[in-house]
Amino acid sequence: MTRALVLLALLLAAPAVAAPASPGVGLGLFASDPEWDYGPLIQEIAQLGVDGVLVVVPWYQETVHSTLIRPLPGSSPSLDTVKRTMRQLSEAGLAVSLMPIVLLETQENPKQWRGVIEPQHLGRPDTARWFASYRDFVLAHAVLAGQVGAQRFLVGSELLSLEEERPRWMELIGGVRAVFKGQLGYSANWDRYDQVTFWDALDFVGVNGYFRLARDGAQPSEDALVRSWEKHLVALQTLRDAVGLPLLMTEVGYSSRVTAAAKPWCACPTEERDHDLQARLYGAFLRVALAEELDTPVPFDAWFLWNWFGFGGPNDGTFTPRGKPAETLLRSALQSRR
Repeated sequence: MTRALVLLALLLAAPAVAAPASPGVGLGLFASDPEWDYGPLIQEIAQLGVDGVLVVVPWYQETVHSTLIRPLPGSSPSLDTVKRTMRQLSEAGLAVSLMPIVLLETQENPKQWRGVIEPQHLGRPDTARWFASYRDFVLAHAVLAGQVGAQRFLVGSELLSLEEERPRWMELIGGVRAVFKGQLGYSANWDRYDQVTFWDALDFVGVNGYFRLARDGAQPSEDALVRSWEKHLVALQTLRDAVGLPLLMTEVGYSSRVTAAAKPWCACPTEERDHDLQARLYGAFLRVALAEELDTPVPFDAWFLWNWFGFGGPNDGTFTPRGKPAETLLRSALQSRR
């Protein structure tokens, strides 16, 4: 065998080097004006250094037991706004993913959210009626995603109590494929992604990464937060291997609150603000996702930081990094990779 053929054989036998995970941000369309122009936020995102944007569209049901899902005046964007926003993102050179989500108008207690929906009609379980309404919601937005050439569409997010309804999800996914030709996925909750029954019908796995990274009351260093990611990377790799599909972190985010490391999923509006902790949390994640400092390989292909929408600034305790130390850190880290 010639030297050239030996080298070729070695190259073919060598394991492929995985491309770095593609960075992105989420953009929730949460403005009170359904026709609001998200253009200024899109300009900021385009300068941030990300590759893509996950556009999140909220529709509402009245309670956890309702079967009707609808746009809520003052809380949901119009279809025209959704379409315009996706076009603006494409024109800015950003890959577009679209995710419709269900929110509740009324919560009887703080533990009620879309993950515990139990649809009823006249006092009886009525999952079929709920899925019929949900299908209308999802298909209306899948059509828009197809019209603007979006890269990805997510058929749902964190609907834990309904994830065992495999036949209904399979029917819904088939309907979406008829109108949208891009990649399809679903966004599972951080503690339930192994319970989804329809991964095999999709093109990628989505996981919301609100993993607990510290104990209650702790003030962890950035190095400690990096180390806390290790076990979660191992678990996500196990999921990816089991399902055999690409994996996306559909939401990774932290509020500007003292509880953000222990309870990343919690907005916790009554807790004290802590912008420095938010910055450390983002710094740790970027070291994991971009620098890959841990021995465990990064198992996801793309990730989206949650969430660019929001006023931001020093008096803001929400998830947005805008106008906070976290924004400066993100901008520096993401722009340096280009």
